Amino acid sequence: MLSQLGSITLPSELVEKVHYGSELTDEEQKMAARVPAVTEQLLGNIPRLEAVREMLASVGKPPRVIEDPKRALVERGGQMIFTALDFDSLEAAATPRQGARHDAGPQRPLRCPGAGGAGRAARRGAP
Repeated sequence: MLSQLGSITLPSELVEKVHYGSELTDEEQKMAARVPAVTEQLLGNIPRLEAVREMLASVGKPPRVIEDPKRALVERGGQMIFTALDFDSLEAAATPRQGARHDAGPQRPLRCPGAGGAGRAARRGAP
């Protein structure tokens, strides 16, 4: 799994291949496998991000029942990150690549941050 932060060290072509679930060469798989360690190194020296680092480390691992409320929040945070990344992967799989024909499949909706439903209205041509 790729953290967006750690993926900055990868070539853009490889990031796109991973995002769209394309077949990777052995070398590309090795590069992608190093991303969690790179993310840990990038976050390791930043104070007060210990919980974030633990959440990222727990992503993709089976959920556990934890009695300590603080540890349980970290565990739940990792599960939420995993769910968000999994959703992003599913959405990417349903989105045609740049340059594909417009009738090739579902399109990724336009997003207008902070505009609420204005993005949908703009696509429909509504005022």
